[in-house]
Amino acid sequence: MCKLLVTRELERGSDDAKYYQEVLAPRQLANFRPFDLDEWWARRLVQSINRNKHRS
Repeated sequence: MCKLLVTRELERGSDDAKYYQEVLAPRQLANFRPFDLDEWWARRLVQSINRNKHRS
């Protein structure tokens, strides 16, 4: 409901609605822990290379 009101205000060009912020975190993200994505991809790449070495 609140998101709809903010969208309407923004469409009207009103200065009343500056931004929309979700008050409660979505359930899907409740147990999310931040991680280093670059490090994760690097580990995955090394695992893939090692797996392919053993197949040759």
